[in-house]
Amino acid sequence: CRVSSGLAKLGISPGERVVVLMANCPEVGIAYSAIWRAGAVVTPVVFLISPPELQHILADSGAVAVVTTPELLATVTAAVKGAAEAGGAPELRHVIVVGGAPGDLPGHVRGVDFAELETAPAGGITSVGDDDLAALMYTGGTTGRAKGVMLSHRNLYACSRSSHEASQAEGITRALTPLPLSHA
Repeated sequence: CRVSSGLAKLGISPGERVVVLMANCPEVGIAYSAIWRAGAVVTPVVFLISPPELQHILADSGAVAVVTTPELLATVTAAVKGAAEAGGAPELRHVIVVGGAPGDLPGHVRGVDFAELETAPAGGITSVGDDDLAALMYTGGTTGRAKGVMLSHRNLYACSRSSHEASQAEGITRALTPLPLSHA
């Protein structure tokens, strides 16, 4: 709830795209929930991406922010600098890092420590419609440039409901997801 308010305090508005580039960690789920609570769109990106591929996604998605971790910051920084030099991704305003704010970013992009978002007061949930965009997921780019796949809140609800119903088994109380959370 606080991270969502922190995103809003940064000026992230409903419908805007926020790239989440992290290996599996608790902050992935926190970021997804916070972005959705703010009415924004989760744009998950797998942690194995190269800077040029990320640069394409930043420009194509119109992302206003990236949430990442220190071990992936070099990839993000290279992509952001490449986008700035190429005139792409002009909407990008923030790079948010779990564990500290980055310093070496183009002038129009602000580095933010994830902990700063957590200091905001808890807020409510921004109202969205069933057909509003919830996630913009990118293909692997095996047949050319990665393409954005638009998923609505209704799409995600139907998938989660189906998974829940299919996973009901007597005596089973835990599940293991071996995929990166950017794909699951």
